[in-house]
Amino acid sequence: MAQDIAVTVSDIIGHGVLVTDDRGIIIGCDDVSRIGVCHTPSLEVMKSRKPLVTTEAEASKMSGVKPGFTLPILLAEEVAGSIAIAGDPDEVKKFGLLVQKQAEIMLRQQALMQQNMLRERALSDLAESIASFNPAYGNETIILLQGEELGYDLKLCRIAMIVELESYVGEQVGSTMRRVLDRLKRPFTIPKTSSAP
Repeated sequence: MAQDIAVTVSDIIGHGVLVTDDRGIIIGCDDVSRIGVCHTPSLEVMKSRKPLVTTEAEASKMSGVKPGFTLPILLAEEVAGSIAIAGDPDEVKKFGLLVQKQAEIMLRQQALMQQNMLRERALSDLAESIASFNPAYGNETIILLQGEELGYDLKLCRIAMIVELESYVGEQVGSTMRRVLDRLKRPFTIPKTSSAP
């Protein structure tokens, strides 16, 4: 992901871009020879949580550092790393906020995708556990807890239904389906039988 961000942003703005992890190690860069090296300005940026300009004179005193502009990458209010743009600080500074926000958006999207994939896998595991449950050998408490963690109360009575609507077309299907679903949302009642003769 860091490499994708570095290459994509570098292509767009026409300047060298690098991304570091939360320890200041370069994990993505348009110049792959720099990957794995510590980027000194990033350490200060992540500590202060503020952008930093590195001049030509300052860069010459640090190993493997180019002049430019470095910004923190925040994910859920935590510093996840940094992003640096190489070049004349006055020129590249204007790209800073744009580059920072793009990196943060891409990281958020990746985190959400991973979260969704984990939930889907957990739901699949739960369905498999329910389908293969044998009361003689299994522990229903584990399945109940598994369902609870995913937001399902498995103690509630449920019924499986298949609705076939082959004879309906167009709007009729939608309205019929809505009526069926509305009816299913209401609690079922068992009619009382009269004891009178």
